[in-house]
Amino acid sequence: MILVDEEIKKALHSGEFEISDFSEQCLQPASYDLRIGEEGFTLLVGKVIPIQNEGALEIQPGDFALVMTHEKLRLPTNMVGHFGLRSLYARMGLLLTSGPQVDPGFEGKLIVGLVNFSSQSAILKYLEPFCSLELHRLGRHASVGYQGPYQAQEHITKKVIDNIPKEQFPLAVMLVRQLVAASPSLRPLGTQPSHWVEPHKMLSAFQREKTAFEQLMPQLLKTHHGQYVVVRGETAVLFGMDKAELAKEAYDKWGYGVLYIGLVEEQPEVMHIPTPKIVKNHNDV
Repeated sequence: MILVDEEIKKALHSGEFEISDFSEQCLQPASYDLRIGEEGFTLLVGKVIPIQNEGALEIQPGDFALVMTHEKLRLPTNMVGHFGLRSLYARMGLLLTSGPQVDPGFEGKLIVGLVNFSSQSAILKYLEPFCSLELHRLGRHASVGYQGPYQAQEHITKKVIDNIPKEQFPLAVMLVRQLVAASPSLRPLGTQPSHWVEPHKMLSAFQREKTAFEQLMPQLLKTHHGQYVVVRGETAVLFGMDKAELAKEAYDKWGYGVLYIGLVEEQPEVMHIPTPKIVKNHNDV
C-alpha cells in the first residue's frame, strides 16, 4: 500500500520510519521529494564536489554524476521505498541510472546516479528537490532487513567512486557531443569548442566519408566481409566486429571528428516498380 501525505506524516510522528530534516514543502500527495545533498561527484571533475559550499553541481553534456540526498532515511522491515527523478530534470535530459528501490531496513542517505544526455549543462542547486520517494507499507515484516554495502552511508566514499567505470563517454553520449559540435542551435550561447566545425562543412565531410565507404565496398567485401569499418579521410582505417567498441577506439584515437562507420555486407538489389495509374471513368458517380 502506498502511503499518502497524511499517512506519511503520521508514520513519521510515531517514529515508524525517519526522514531527517523533513520539510512540509517537499511532501507531495503520495510521495516525498528528496533534495540535493551536500556532496556530488562527476567523472569529468574526478573528485567529490562539496555542493553545500559550491552552491550547485554542474553536469556537463555526456557526463556521469553521483548526487547524495540531503535527507537520511530509516525504513522499518515492513516498508519499502521507490524513487524516481522528478519530471523537471528528466525534461532537462537527465537520466536516472540507480535504484529505484530502497529496501526494507535501509538506513542512510541515497546516492543517485545521473547521466546528462542533453546538449546543455545541467545545474542542480543545493537543497533543490530532485527525486520523488514513494513509501509502501508491506503486509508483513521482511525476515531480514537490508544488510548491503550501502547501509548507514552518509558520504560519497572512495570505495563508491572506485566502482564506477572510468569510461566517460559511451557511444550514445559521443553522438550527443557530435551534435553539439555540429549545430549552433544546440550549442550554449557564447561558446565555441576547439573542435568546432561549421554544420554545412560537417555534413559534406560526413557525406564524403559515406561515399568513400560505398566506393571501397567491392574491395572490403573480399577482405573484411561481416565486419564494421571506420572510414576517415576517405580511407578505411579501423576494422572490428563490435560497432560500439570500434567507435570508442576511433574517438579515443582521433577525437570527436567526422568519420563514418559501416557494415561490410552485400547490398540487396533495389528494384524500382512504377505505381500504376488509375484512370477514372467519368461515367462513375
